[in-house]
Amino acid sequence: PGLSWAPCRSLGGGMPHTFDGNGHTISNLYVNVTNTTDAIVHAAMFLQSSYDMPLIKQLIVDGADVTVNAGALKQGYAGVVASGVDWHGSFQNVTVKNSNVTGTKYVGGIASYNSLDWINCTVTNVTLNVIEHFKADGVSRDLPHVGALVGLDNAGQVYGNTVSNLTIIVTPPSGQPDRSDRIGTLIGTAQAEVLIGSNAISGVTLNGASYTKLIGLDNRTYKVVNATQMIGYTTIQAAITAANAGDVINVAAGTY
Repeated sequence: PGLSWAPCRSLGGGMPHTFDGNGHTISNLYVNVTNTTDAIVHAAMFLQSSYDMPLIKQLIVDGADVTVNAGALKQGYAGVVASGVDWHGSFQNVTVKNSNVTGTKYVGGIASYNSLDWINCTVTNVTLNVIEHFKADGVSRDLPHVGALVGLDNAGQVYGNTVSNLTIIVTPPSGQPDRSDRIGTLIGTAQAEVLIGSNAISGVTLNGASYTKLIGLDNRTYKVVNATQMIGYTTIQAAITAANAGDVINVAAGTY
């Protein structure tokens, strides 16, 4: 690799902004951030602060290599396109392919930790490498949040996305067993206001074994979703009653 891209503050100021790739491809993006002093360290093409509201669309990133080297007991956030504490906006028709992402805490193929709509995005032939750290106390495990789109999503609609040939490798601290509590084929952790419609997932492995769990830690309020209308319900019957002929209703595993 050549010189590392310096992640830039994107589209911010709490105002709506758009980054339109117009279908162009960014090839061989190289981001390598080393910071052993800050508690949280980010690596991505763009960085966000809370309540930025960008729309990022029609972008292809091919052959990216994104790594965050955080110090022991620190948190490394990593995603190819974006990393931040939180923000509100949307990814539409964004593709990341043939890429590698390495982090410790929040790790995703496109973004690390956000509150977003994810519409018609693609992650294919991507490897997510996660090196789990202990928390600042040096004793408690700081379990990572890992997903094809994003490590943790606080809110937003998620539909029309495609994930294929995703490799997830998670290395726990020495002497600790593997944990997959917050590892998903689509999203690592989905919080209450996330609404998930229909998405296509195939060819995902976790530490060499086939893996199919859509969401690692599922905190969604609505786990029954009319994927045609993108409306959530707390019960299957409520969704059926409100549906139109031909509507598709997705139901997460559980008791209703």
